[in-house]
Amino acid sequence: PDKQPVPAANVVGKVMYHSLFVGRAVSFLKEHWLVLLVLAVLLLGLLRALKVAFGKDGTDTEDGLKKPARGKIRQGAIHRRGEKT
Repeated sequence: PDKQPVPAANVVGKVMYHSLFVGRAVSFLKEHWLVLLVLAVLLLGLLRALKVAFGKDGTDTEDGLKKPARGKIRQGAIHRRGEKT
């Protein structure tokens, strides 16, 4: 460990891997993160609106009430204590 911070000019290193595509992608994300965040929020809102508009939110009954959720337990799979299966 060094007693004082080492200036970047004094650090000696070796490039182990280089990817032009990854570097450009990271630069793009750093420069345009706010625009991408706004677009992501708008996309999520649009997806939610489409789900509601096309009835994919579980309100498929005529009175607007949600259908009961289907359980993953087979009928007859629940046994009372002491009963044989």
